[in-house]
Amino acid sequence: MILSLTHKFLFIHVYKVAGTSIVQAFGNKDIRKILGKEHPRTMDLFLRCSGVNPRFVWMHDHALAKDLRSMMRAQTFNSLYKVGFVRNPWDLQLSLYKYNIKYPKLQVAKQDFSSFERFIMSAADDEFPMGQQKRFLFDDEGTQLVDFVGRYENLENDVRTMCRRIGLEDTELGHHNATEHAHWSTYYTREMFDKVRRHAKADIAAFGYADDPAAYAIH
Repeated sequence: MILSLTHKFLFIHVYKVAGTSIVQAFGNKDIRKILGKEHPRTMDLFLRCSGVNPRFVWMHDHALAKDLRSMMRAQTFNSLYKVGFVRNPWDLQLSLYKYNIKYPKLQVAKQDFSSFERFIMSAADDEFPMGQQKRFLFDDEGTQLVDFVGRYENLENDVRTMCRRIGLEDTELGHHNATEHAHWSTYYTREMFDKVRRHAKADIAAFGYADDPAAYAIH
């Protein structure tokens, strides 16, 4: 999560959608100086900047937009340019799997990690790791709470759009917490594809991803 009250900017960090790279880029000391003092990396600092007493409150840096809204003054929240990034749901699941294999101590899901196919097929539809992307950026009534939804598939251009909107020169985007793998479609059978499609139907509808396996050459 990134907050700058100076630039009236809030970045919602969705899991495994280049959020760490974006946060690291904005953590550059020169960018940090431009953003101003209000660039907290902890929830306590965020809440203080937002005029909320942080005592007895704890939230993960991957906070949901609806939860941040509930903890801020409405005037403050509404004044911010709010951004989040999303990713093709099938690609996201592969990235999550590779990340958990790379860092096994972080494995929290109940899936079988012995292979990617078993990882997908062993998960209950309501137990996929990290949950839906939509829940980070929408409220429970289905209202989008962010002003701009960037795409992992168009990352550099969308980060450039975001930076220009808040008055920053283009900043160099590194690649942190990346996992190496071939194109995600080569890892999927039709059955695996359908499993993720059922799980991610809300994301597919909200963000306009194709749900036809033929569009990805999966048979």
